[in-house]
Amino acid sequence: MIVHHAQENSAVQCRGCGTCCRQGGPAMHLEDLCLIEQGIMGFRELVTIRRDEPAYNPCHEKVMPSASEFIKVKGRGKSWSCLFFEDNGNSCSVYQNRPLECRLLFCRDTGQLTKIIGEDLLSRRALLAKDDPVLDLIERHEQECSYGLVNNLLTEENQVRDDIEARLTVLVGRDLAVRDGFLRSFPGRRDEELFLFGRPLFLVLAPYGFRL
Repeated sequence: MIVHHAQENSAVQCRGCGTCCRQGGPAMHLEDLCLIEQGIMGFRELVTIRRDEPAYNPCHEKVMPSASEFIKVKGRGKSWSCLFFEDNGNSCSVYQNRPLECRLLFCRDTGQLTKIIGEDLLSRRALLAKDDPVLDLIERHEQECSYGLVNNLLTEENQVRDDIEARLTVLVGRDLAVRDGFLRSFPGRRDEELFLFGRPLFLVLAPYGFRL
């Protein structure tokens, strides 16, 4: 249950309102590796935020390019709510084995959580076997449609919007081509797509109003 998130030496307790859990799943740190090794969480419950991908930065309280790749727990459906959050009773289905960020989170005193943000984060290569054939696809994906390429287009000056839109459409096509190749070659790993390749590029670009 989402209760008693109080910091040490504090008489104040979490109200168990679930607000924090509804704002998104936690990023995964090296300390959380055991949760995956023990099968408490699997790749199907995780999503990769790629380097330079627009993502909410809690320290700066705004969306900005991610300084590095990191893994986080998926949202539930189309919402931001953590996959393991259960609205019925404001409970957590993995509370006894929750990730580090969840253990440190306390909305009225975020000091302990802030200290670890961006530190010792898990990445795809830390979790995948070195001989996993999907690694070649991930490398191709990063070369052909990285967020570095995307951000260069979004910040390019003196460019006609239609030209930027056309070039972004090419990147979106490459992103979808890699995913399609993965699904055809590894149909049994379909549920791992968001972990292996992150969010589809067209979804990330949707808020910018491009017709892709």
